[in-house]
Amino acid sequence: MNSTFDLSIIIPMYNANNTIAKCLDSICINKPIEVILIDDGSSDSTCEICTKFTSGNSKFKYFYQENSGPGAARNNGISHAQGKYIMFLDSDDYLKSSELEKLIDTSLNLNADIIYYNFEQVDQDGNSLRRFLLDKFNGLDKKDIITNTLSWNLPWGQFKLIKRGILQDYDIKFDETIVDSEELIFTISCIEKANKILFTDLMVYKYVKTVNSLSTGHEGLELYEIREKVITSLREKYGDKYPIGVSNYSFASYIQIIKLLAEQYKIIPGYKLYRKTIKNKIKNQMREVNLSYYEKRYQFLYKIIKLGLDMPLFLAFGIRGEYHSKSIKRS
Repeated sequence: MNSTFDLSIIIPMYNANNTIAKCLDSICINKPIEVILIDDGSSDSTCEICTKFTSGNSKFKYFYQENSGPGAARNNGISHAQGKYIMFLDSDDYLKSSELEKLIDTSLNLNADIIYYNFEQVDQDGNSLRRFLLDKFNGLDKKDIITNTLSWNLPWGQFKLIKRGILQDYDIKFDETIVDSEELIFTISCIEKANKILFTDLMVYKYVKTVNSLSTGHEGLELYEIREKVITSLREKYGDKYPIGVSNYSFASYIQIIKLLAEQYKIIPGYKLYRKTIKNKIKNQMREVNLSYYEKRYQFLYKIIKLGLDMPLFLAFGIRGEYHSKSIKRS
């Protein structure tokens, strides 16, 4: 496969006029890269800002499409990519340019099919909130990497480079019919086909936690219905190969739905809804999970529910959500 560039950075965006300039400034480096901007039907000034970057700079390429969702935008970017490797970057995040240059200089010649890098969660002012050290997963076999991914332990989002040849050879694309966890399915497909996976210790990515968003853009019941479909699909595709991973994904998803119901409903109606829809399922799922693959927060929440303290947990989630909402209004 011929590659014009070492790296293609694909940035899907929608109404990103407040963040896209900082995002693009962070990747203005003197390396053989291309930056593919996929505008998913923005109605603000995103187009004008991107046009300034593409004007006179052949590394930056802007494409507009009718609003079709993030999966379609990423697929569009892949179709235009000419780099040896592909990286995805969200329009409200940014990169540490010096670490990106080191990544290009030191890792691309190792001929890995997937290259993970560390990332840092920051607030909108750039203050560090948490550092994610993915190089701790170095040395795991593919089955363990996938199980950690399904268990919400190894992030499956935009924190890796993928050799473009894998996507072409095996026709790997984002499923545009899925509105949640589509990056998970895509990532598992890539890992299964990879011969060599590398985890570097470079802190390349700055993941911005915004103050004006809760944990998801979905309503609690809507997310429940969506996740049930994803869980069914995962069981059909991977239940036999990665049973622990699928079970861990399911349990963690139910925890996230409990949190969302607590944040979006008054305590008593929300708790009744939880008991009606999820309580029995989460109790049954607990028999199949493997806590060793979980982060400490999920291990703790598992123990809370096992002790029958789901009502206090629901109350705590609700109080936290109310406090968060008030903080957003004050800001």
